[in-house]
Amino acid sequence: MVLSKTTPKERAAIVTKFVNVGKHLRKLCNFNTLMAVIGGITHSNISRLSKTSSQLAPQTKKELSQLTNLLSIQSNFGEYRKALSALGSHFRIPIIGVHLKDLVAATCCSTDFEKAKTISIRGLYRLATLLSHFMIFTQRQHNFPEANLDLINTLKVSLDIRYNEEDIYELSLRREPRTFMAFEPSTPVVFAEWASGVSATLDPETVNKHVTAMVDAVSRLT
Repeated sequence: MVLSKTTPKERAAIVTKFVNVGKHLRKLCNFNTLMAVIGGITHSNISRLSKTSSQLAPQTKKELSQLTNLLSIQSNFGEYRKALSALGSHFRIPIIGVHLKDLVAATCCSTDFEKAKTISIRGLYRLATLLSHFMIFTQRQHNFPEANLDLINTLKVSLDIRYNEEDIYELSLRREPRTFMAFEPSTPVVFAEWASGVSATLDPETVNKHVTAMVDAVSRLT
């Protein structure tokens, strides 16, 4: 969506919109979707757009930096875990991938069950703590507004139109060609490691089908 705009000012407006979405997701404690949004707008193909970045307001840059730091992988997602702990038993949607990796690490490092077919009290407590992150958002009342099903269907259709990394990079270069002095990060600032891999570009017939469905869905919203 950012790269669909042809001028830096227009692209900056889209980035600002997503930063505002990120702030709202943080307020709702929806960390999983927040990771997806911030991971997208800090991806290397977006963060390399220096002209676009120069159009962002200082406050927007500050807010984006704060959200990026919150989701940083530093210290094993230390800032995110602090924020999660501070919520206590309040409703939240955790970053699913982070806690799945915790579960994998816990089971791979434990040899109790493999050797004696038993699990220690400490191991059981650790497992319960990890699983609690998945249980709490099904047991607590959320504070989400009523879902707009037409909008959800529109988003589902748009997500079916995918591009590979090479296509996105080429579009990024067309928007802002490389310069001699430009520094381009080779990796995203924030990106879900467990979400690597992008589907290949769809054929034109499939794309046209989804675009038509999206237009129909949007028309129902008006």
